[in-house]
Amino acid sequence: MSQSRRVVADTAALAQSTRDFGDQFRADLVAWAASRSAERGDDGLVAALQLNVAMAALATAYQTWPSDEPFDDFMQRVNQCPSRARPDAVTR
Repeated sequence: MSQSRRVVADTAALAQSTRDFGDQFRADLVAWAASRSAERGDDGLVAALQLNVAMAALATAYQTWPSDEPFDDFMQRVNQCPSRARPDAVTR
């Protein structure tokens, strides 16, 4: 595990602060997406869906990112997630 991830994991106050920041970041993104939908006069379905896919991609990439891989590899995982989530991308 990288040193920064270990520090966050091992320090309760820092871990809580990280969660709080993530919660606020998500709330801000939701508000931003809603305002953009209102500006366009749509019902917000597409904006909400895109936002949720992006957030799921970030969470999934982080959960599966090996701690010994560089940040660029994390970003590659984020970029791969939406295409890998397509129904036709699932192998049986």
